[in-house]
Amino acid sequence: RSEYDHLCSVGWSGEGVGWYSDPNRAVPVYREYNPNEYAHNHNYTANRAEHDNLVSIGWKNEGIGWYGV
Repeated sequence: RSEYDHLCSVGWSGEGVGWYSDPNRAVPVYREYNPNEYAHNHNYTANRAEHDNLVSIGWKNEGIGWYGV
């Protein structure tokens, strides 16, 4: 929360809660990073096949970002 408040105080737009994670870890949401893009360079998916495909073509595997419900 302190990071969020600080960023808002220096001009970032506070957009509120983006999502809630599942404490039961039912659905892993994978995160990938495309090092070849300047913007819009992250992907999030609960589809393991999509995750594996992106990693196989050069996206960086950033593991599980959170767990969804």
